[in-house]
Amino acid sequence: QTEAVTYNMDQYTVVDLLAFYKVNEHVRLNLDVKNVFNKEYDEGAFNLYAYPGAPRTVQAGVAYTF
Repeated sequence: QTEAVTYNMDQYTVVDLLAFYKVNEHVRLNLDVKNVFNKEYDEGAFNLYAYPGAPRTVQAGVAYTF
């Protein structure tokens, strides 16, 4: 006998921001903030296990073009 199991996920909204600054024609700085408000949410689910979404993350970078 197989039991049908469902998991209902709540609706959610997350806000991401991306900014960059062009220092000159070769160098660009960038800042990426994901889940700005640090919202707890389930990104996915399988059977009764829910996969939590990532907390707020911040990533900075420098790009150089030749």
